[in-house]
Amino acid sequence: MARFFTACGRFAVRFRWAIVGAWIAATVLAGLFFPSLTSVANANNASLLPAGTPSTQAARPGVAPRPQAAPARLGGGR
Repeated sequence: MARFFTACGRFAVRFRWAIVGAWIAATVLAGLFFPSLTSVANANNASLLPAGTPSTQAARPGVAPRPQAAPARLGGGR
């Protein structure tokens, strides 16, 4: 296993500028070809939430909101 890491280290040192260039090129290409996270989230944000969440239920027309439970009392008051 030590030989593998030695070889990886030698490769990374020998081709360091090519590796940096490849990362920069990959970043630029990803920015050009992949959609932005904002556009994906705005396009279909309901699918990111489980069906039982209050915000998903409120977004569906014609569905009555479910009743809220009474808040629990804290302390020993009578």
